Amino acid sequence: MATTTHHSAIATRPALADRFAALLQNLRARHEENKMVRRTERELSALNDRDLADLGISRFDIPRIARDSVRSL
Repeated sequence: MATTTHHSAIATRPALADRFAALLQNLRARHEENKMVRRTERELSALNDRDLADLGISRFDIPRIARDSVRSL
């Protein structure tokens, strides 16, 4: 007796619920990342100019430094 195997050429895609769950997870992660960026910006902005200068940071650099520091985690 002979058997045959058929392989479909159609790629399987995640179910709609799985894609929606992944979207929600991505949104939550971005929200948490943005919260950490804002917190870092607040903390750096609370420092006086002399303390910032001691760290080698200008006020202009605070948003970039906050983003970079959170993304490097």
